[in-house]
Amino acid sequence: MARIKVGFIGAGQMGRQHVQMVAEQFKDRAEIKAVCDTHPGELSLAKKGCSEDSVVYGQDYREVIKDKSIQAVFISLPNFLHSEVAVAALKAGKDVFCEKPVATNADDVYRMLEAREKAGKVLMIGLELRYSNYFQKMKQLLEGGSIGRPVMTWCKEFRGPFLPKIDNWIQQAGRSGGSLVDKNCHHFDLMTWFLNAKPLKVCAFGGKNVVNVLGTDDEVEDNAFVIVEYEGGLRASLALCMFAPATSDYGLEIGLIGDKGRLETEEKDNLLHLWESEKSEDMKWDGRMPKFIRKSEHTVYKVSPLEDEGGHTGFLQEHAVFFDAVRGKVKPLTSIENVIYSTLIPIAAEESMRTGRIVEL
Repeated sequence: MARIKVGFIGAGQMGRQHVQMVAEQFKDRAEIKAVCDTHPGELSLAKKGCSEDSVVYGQDYREVIKDKSIQAVFISLPNFLHSEVAVAALKAGKDVFCEKPVATNADDVYRMLEAREKAGKVLMIGLELRYSNYFQKMKQLLEGGSIGRPVMTWCKEFRGPFLPKIDNWIQQAGRSGGSLVDKNCHHFDLMTWFLNAKPLKVCAFGGKNVVNVLGTDDEVEDNAFVIVEYEGGLRASLALCMFAPATSDYGLEIGLIGDKGRLETEEKDNLLHLWESEKSEDMKWDGRMPKFIRKSEHTVYKVSPLEDEGGHTGFLQEHAVFFDAVRGKVKPLTSIENVIYSTLIPIAAEESMRTGRIVEL
């Protein structure tokens, strides 16, 4: 079977990781035809991770898109450029892998969705956590009824500041969409996937209190609390800190509580903790204390990660899914239709922080 001919638009740190992953792990399925970036230094670094001899390196993404031999493109650009480039690629008949978040505002999100529908091509978003063995196991336990009906979910991410980017675009809310959009789209996506419900309202409080890179009003927030209400009375919360001291653990925690149990992550050791409500028939409701508060059964699951994930859990798997999707073999878990709320929720949260209002979706 002929290899899929691919081009890469954006050769920053994330773009180079995509180039390297395809060059090293998928050389039998994909042929790299072009890599472009407006910064020559980034292109030079990309060349070191690519063993293909006939790759064209350039600075104009339009040259990649108009190349009729290229079937699919990877877009790894600053967030505010996602919509412009993805829409152009779809209109040119390319299948598209676009890094997260979908876009930086709701209009661009819907513009990308409409372009995908009109083109009938693949538009897959780089939310790799859905593909990891770890979160796949978590989803499996939830669908198996381990905690009954999920009612509440939460995410806590306490970490250090963003790594530097060219021109510090990630620190500019107008270009990145804000910390919640850029970073926490991953976590809003997981929580929405786990609850399997439509988000209705978002309320958020946050600000820039410690991290000072740009010193402008447009600088992204460095801490926030967000609450999301879903249909059916389900709720999610997220706590973010971007100036937390380094600790021995990963700094990320995700959990759910249902009407029959509780499920929590311990990702640094690839563990999942499940507490199931006592099922004994002799534990009756006495009008004062529900039986599941009295006693529970604790099970610990060890989830083995795959090797060669490129530093991102699920990174290897998402590339395999993309190439299968281009060939029409599968429908991606992270097609834009499936993950639209990963970005619309944090966009609403950023608006809530600015206005002090509850934002309806």
